[in-house]
Amino acid sequence: MGESIARLRPLPGMRAATDLAGLLFRQARFAGAIDVLPDVAAQREEERRFWTDWEESKKAAAGGDEGRSEESSF
Repeated sequence: MGESIARLRPLPGMRAATDLAGLLFRQARFAGAIDVLPDVAAQREEERRFWTDWEESKKAAAGGDEGRSEESSF
C-alpha cells in the first residue's frame, strides 16, 4: 500500500486525491486523508477547466471538417 500512496501523491486531479485519501484512511491516517482532498473551490476549478478544455477540443475537431457536408464524411 505504501508504493500505491507514493505513486498517487504527485498525481493531479480529484480522482487521484480521493483514491489517495481512501488508502490513507485504510491505514488509519485520518488527518492525512482529509488533507489530500481538494477544497470545494479547487474542485470547481478543476471541473471548469475540464469542460473548457472539452469544448475547445470539440470545436477544434469540428474545425477540421469545415466545408464538408455530413453526407460526404461517410
